[in-house]
Amino acid sequence: MCTERTRKLSLLPLLFALACMCLHSSATSQTGYQDTLGERQYRYHARDIVRFLGDVHIAEDEEIDGDVVTIGGSIKVRGRIDGDAVAVFGSIVMAPFSTVEGDAVSVIGRVRMAQGAEVYGDIVDGGWKWGGRREYEWDDEEWDWDDEDWDDEYHYRYKNWSWFSRENMFDNIRYNRVEGLFLGWGFGGDRYGTSGIQFFGNGGYGFKNDAWRYQLGLSRWWGNQYRIEIGVKAYDLTDSDDRWLIPTLENSLAAFFFREDFQDYFRRYGATAFIKQNITPYFRLSAEYRADTYENMERKANWALFGGDKIFRTNPDILPPDAEEDEMRSIIAGFDVDTRDDYESPSQGWFVRGEYEYAGRSLQGDFEFDRFMTDIRRYQRITRDEYIDARIRVGSVKRKTDVIPNNKLFDLGGIGTLRGFRFKEFTDLTKMVLGNLEYRIRGDKFGTFDNWLFEDFTISFFGDAGWAGHTFEDIDFENFKTDIGVGLSNDDQDWRIDFAKRLDRKESVVVTFRINRTF
Repeated sequence: MCTERTRKLSLLPLLFALACMCLHSSATSQTGYQDTLGERQYRYHARDIVRFLGDVHIAEDEEIDGDVVTIGGSIKVRGRIDGDAVAVFGSIVMAPFSTVEGDAVSVIGRVRMAQGAEVYGDIVDGGWKWGGRREYEWDDEEWDWDDEDWDDEYHYRYKNWSWFSRENMFDNIRYNRVEGLFLGWGFGGDRYGTSGIQFFGNGGYGFKNDAWRYQLGLSRWWGNQYRIEIGVKAYDLTDSDDRWLIPTLENSLAAFFFREDFQDYFRRYGATAFIKQNITPYFRLSAEYRADTYENMERKANWALFGGDKIFRTNPDILPPDAEEDEMRSIIAGFDVDTRDDYESPSQGWFVRGEYEYAGRSLQGDFEFDRFMTDIRRYQRITRDEYIDARIRVGSVKRKTDVIPNNKLFDLGGIGTLRGFRFKEFTDLTKMVLGNLEYRIRGDKFGTFDNWLFEDFTISFFGDAGWAGHTFEDIDFENFKTDIGVGLSNDDQDWRIDFAKRLDRKESVVVTFRINRTF
């Protein structure tokens, strides 16, 4: 696992990926008689919908990237379901030009299709398979909620990049090499309404480092479309700047099962004041002032369920060895642009994030620097079964003092960056450029080769290129490190196997198993 001249297999076996997918599906389940606005927006980005004792409504411009199942209710489709639609003790009612890519199954009910509606799989009505269709005259009055209001609420309140932070349970229940098992709890993750005051926070205990960690905050916001929010928070955190490489849940599973921890950690405690403003439903500005104290953290845990004789990597110091703690005062200004059609598995749209950090000088503190980072991603659907994903990430830090925390510098190599290279092979550099390009094609595009083995799989061809150094004057195409590879995943990329080969010298193919997209 991420060792030189050996075949590498990181993260999790397929068994655990499938278990996580099942947990994800369960998390999107809802109960109740009918959709509420909050439930519809919560499930907008979910790939599977399961409802008990209630109807499911799929709006005209909505696409569900998975299966829809209801027990004790009906499914009313105006948009598109990419998987199967199953109604037990209920009917499936399809509006003109609505689509079900998979099977439409109604047990003790009817499949009613208006003219122009399409089901590309099998149609099963009342438990009996039939090959024809029953024409149905669509009645708009059957819809008991307003599509236009739904769209407005979605864009103005529930856009996936919105600053309404949703508490991630797996940030509060995690396993890593500096804390061991961490058990915690959070509250106040969702904010609703046009104006209000919100308390939020989380806290828990790390058993190996014998330390409590917490965060408490208060915010006030106004408006919908052009919402503004101000707030403050105090905290004592085990922090990491590597979550863009691998999410906390996936990293915790890798550490717990296979003694592989891909994040580096430090203690950060202090307070922050922030302000955030929506300019449009797709464009947000933000700024915050941080008064932090930094401390190094040591590796404390070395247990894993599997992993043989391996040991966890040493957790690198972010401060000089003779510094027990140092203070940082900084202002961070940023912006986000997000037009993606889905938060977790986008097929179309832009995502752009930029950030500038000003530290020290008139703000005081032990460090002085200017740091810039931007991340630009484009997701392009070519045909119904073909996609191109691209990312460019650029970072730069300019020192004003001899020493700055290492987490403000840049690393390249391995998971999330150059997939054919060793993990963090190039480290602690002040300039970085990274590019990733990927072409994905779904298995059912293969026509005569289409069978059960290919139809639920996606094949990806990718290339990565990156450079890291201390001055942009040294950039040259000959200095870029490159790799190429092929990947195999399910259509939603809930699990994925990548085979990557670096091009600068002869080394073994790197095999990586993921339960998340690279970007």
